[in-house]
Amino acid sequence: MKIDVVLPWVTSSDPKWQASRNKYLGESAKADGKIDNDEELFRDWDTLKYLLRGINDHMPWVNKIFLVTAGQRPEWLQEAGKLKLIDHQDFIPKEYLPTFSSHAIELNFHRIPGLSEHFIYFNDDMLPAQNLKETDFFKGGLPADQASLLRISQPIYDLIYGHVLLNNTALLNQHFSTRSLKRQRKFFSLKQGWKPTLMSLPYLHYKNLPGFFNAHGPQPFLKSAYERLWELEPEVLGATSSNKFRHILDVNQYVFRDFQLLSGQWSPHNIVRRTRFFKDFPGQFAALEKTLQDKKVQVVCINDDVTEDFAGSFKRMQEILDRHYPNPSPWEK
Repeated sequence: MKIDVVLPWVTSSDPKWQASRNKYLGESAKADGKIDNDEELFRDWDTLKYLLRGINDHMPWVNKIFLVTAGQRPEWLQEAGKLKLIDHQDFIPKEYLPTFSSHAIELNFHRIPGLSEHFIYFNDDMLPAQNLKETDFFKGGLPADQASLLRISQPIYDLIYGHVLLNNTALLNQHFSTRSLKRQRKFFSLKQGWKPTLMSLPYLHYKNLPGFFNAHGPQPFLKSAYERLWELEPEVLGATSSNKFRHILDVNQYVFRDFQLLSGQWSPHNIVRRTRFFKDFPGQFAALEKTLQDKKVQVVCINDDVTEDFAGSFKRMQEILDRHYPNPSPWEK
């Protein structure tokens, strides 16, 4: 079984990209509160180098790595071997371009030329910290995952993310219900840990799906699941793809993940146990460094949530990651 990695990357330091973004942004888009254009979405935390080192060191079985960019390339990177650079225009239909929305990019991964049926979606802030096996992501040809129902809550009125999760759930409720899970024996399997089932129990009394707990980590996908949902909901997925920036009416890539769960295309696995999430820097640097030495933690996610002294935090981050990932990958000049 061939397993590919899809890895989108962008940097806001590119003047040409900045000019294009500003052209489509416009003052009205800035003011209406319905789009997400925070600088942190595009700022380069420069973790891509260490992600590629981690894949090379800890996931040598990966078939191909598709690095998806908007015509950009890090100065240190060279395209070689299993690494292939893919421009947005190589796979996203031209009517959706240019795009500055991760949702639009994610929803069209299945169109990447040469992409295998089995692929793993990595953000560039998700770093393999210890050895990972194919079966950590796919078992019996199905994505290794855990299904846990969770009521979607939105603590901040104008925060777009919660609206998007609700949109995902509303879309899936057109095709599934909680019965779709109750009919699956694996939904109650302890292989995914006892917490997912326990968390789900209060919601199984109701017909409509309340939403899912979606872990922020590398996500295994079936290309055929993407294709099937596009067949079922071309208007909704097309509308999201048409938005130049992340929008309050969007759906995102989790809708494909949840579709896989509801349609039974998954194998029980405790995915939360392998990942640790960090976002409060510089406060969490000590915890990050300690976790990178923990043999039980296979993946760390380093979210860019620095609001003060980005330059100082950036330097400290490089020092920590250089110590844990000292070996250059074949894709560094």
